[in-house]
Amino acid sequence: MKVISQSELEKREEEVDGRMKRKMKALIKLFESGKTSVYICDGRIKKPITNALNSEGTIIQ
Repeated sequence: MKVISQSELEKREEEVDGRMKRKMKALIKLFESGKTSVYICDGRIKKPITNALNSEGTIIQ
């Protein structure tokens, strides 16, 4: 599983546009409210949540 820090998330926000930009802003706002972890998975595959929990995704801490 790939792990991304909050500071790296903020840096990556500058690299995206469109609808992904809104998603990144929402994640940053979530982290501003307190310490949390977010799992990101590919929703286009079979059993995306199970796969993410089995280390086949990205976690932002």
